[in-house]
Amino acid sequence: MGKGVAAAAAAVLTVGCLVRSGPSPSKPIVEFPSAARLATVESKPGTLPPIQSGEVPPEGWTVPSPELPAQPAPDVWAPRGPWEESFAGAYAASGKKAVFTRAMACAAGEVGRFYLEKQGPPPEALQRFLIAACGVFAPSVGYESLKGTLPAGASDEKVLPRWKDQIGSGLVARIPAGAKRAGFWFGRRGGNAIAMVVYEAAPVEVKPFSPVPDFNGDLAIEGRLQGGDADYFAGYVNQGRFGVRRCLVDPSVPRPNFRVSCRMAADDETAWIQIVYAPPRSVLAQPIVQVLARRDPRKPLVYTETSYAPSKPVSDAASFGPAVLVGLNATRAQAGLQPVRLAEAQSATAARVARQYFAAALGPSGVGDVTAGALEDINTIALGLLAGWQVVGTIRDGTFFSGLVPRTRDVGRWVDSALSLPIGRNALMAPEIDEVALGPALFDDPHALGAIACGYRFHRDNDHTADVNQVLERLTAARQRMNLPPPVRLKGMDAVLRRELARVQEGKWTPMTALHASLEEASGRYNAPTRGIVVEATSLDALEIPSQVLSQSNLQLEVGVTHYKPPGAAWAQLVIIVVYISPVGLSI
Repeated sequence: MGKGVAAAAAAVLTVGCLVRSGPSPSKPIVEFPSAARLATVESKPGTLPPIQSGEVPPEGWTVPSPELPAQPAPDVWAPRGPWEESFAGAYAASGKKAVFTRAMACAAGEVGRFYLEKQGPPPEALQRFLIAACGVFAPSVGYESLKGTLPAGASDEKVLPRWKDQIGSGLVARIPAGAKRAGFWFGRRGGNAIAMVVYEAAPVEVKPFSPVPDFNGDLAIEGRLQGGDADYFAGYVNQGRFGVRRCLVDPSVPRPNFRVSCRMAADDETAWIQIVYAPPRSVLAQPIVQVLARRDPRKPLVYTETSYAPSKPVSDAASFGPAVLVGLNATRAQAGLQPVRLAEAQSATAARVARQYFAAALGPSGVGDVTAGALEDINTIALGLLAGWQVVGTIRDGTFFSGLVPRTRDVGRWVDSALSLPIGRNALMAPEIDEVALGPALFDDPHALGAIACGYRFHRDNDHTADVNQVLERLTAARQRMNLPPPVRLKGMDAVLRRELARVQEGKWTPMTALHASLEEASGRYNAPTRGIVVEATSLDALEIPSQVLSQSNLQLEVGVTHYKPPGAAWAQLVIIVVYISPVGLSI
């Protein structure tokens, strides 16, 4: 499970009657659990369930070239054969509303095929690969199965009556009512048989797209978050062996809609892409889309466990953090990155709550049957650690990642698993990460190694030139998609914005006062209607620009960014100001 971070508050102003106000008390825009609240979770038992999974063969696991649906044609599953028809009839009679698709049926088949061959479920990393290879874009799926033995020579039609009642009570009845998409598969191997159903309930609707990028290597993903609002969306794509790159979030698309464009590295044949969102006033972002991009859809996809860090088995939790730090910094050195430090006090806290985290996330059965109370504990632990109450320095932002590797106590394999995904790389391999906090959970009977990790990025100085350039890159990309030229920067306004935002950083003015002052000077300088946007955020991705502004044929603007830390805040927060010339008739 991996999370990213961001939160924001925004306002749009037009120049008019401006009244400068003195400094007023600012409040944190993000709500973090206190250290005392985190300690209440620490006191819970944290009983870890057994982790059962099959082993990946040394040669890896191959998914034959999957039949990806032609886009944007509907991916509708049509039952064929007695088992599929019997299941489809039982599901139709249940009144449940999940849509059965070919991609989900492919995923059910791959999970079921592994079960038949290895007599156990695929480990999490392989399961993630199987469902993505089939063209399922949900971050995770649930599954239910019926397993048994059948006479080797008996036909499906002959043995189906023995299982028919169980299809309704054992499979259909256990599919959650909230499942949105599902898939079914029945298979036999020797005398063993399995009926497998997979389902997903990701809170997002994604427009049909192909996981094959365009000639530039770009893959654009559009969708809408359902059932809530988002403070921001972000995307990440793996680059080469070690790298990770932020995707471009279209600032003209109003939330809860999103459009995210990710670029594969030129030499990558496949690459993981993850899109996350942050709920309002939270920095704990949730994955909502996960894609295995591939350049050639005709090629079979092969899963192998890639080694990034040196092997280092540990026998106790105290050895975990130092061992990971050595392996991680060796890997960062190979990637040409600076080493990171271990946040020792925060790691000690993480180690005391790691068992409670995995006990809540996995549930008593070990398959993720999470209750409302368990979800509250998960969020408290993740947010409480992200706050970094015991971290020294002005935190710009942080990343949270959790990973579980079965059948091992080798920290090298845990690092390998973490670095397979973009959000894991963003937490541990991003160039700007300064410190990490690590908390292990050692499972017994059989062995497994779980850990929660936070990466912290600090404000080292007040120079936000790179942030301004990143905002301009997003605006330019959005206009390019509209077949419009890059925005023209307002000459001289960069110095004005730096001056006004410096007063915010020093605590002399509020962000709104800085915007008022900037607009007043811009109006006098350019003798034209001038408008502006101010955003307080923990991520640059939180900035939205109305499409009516971005679509101007000749957009003239300037961007300024700073940071400040309100009283009682765990993190500093960004202040982003955009000042632009507004044509006559534009009301925004």
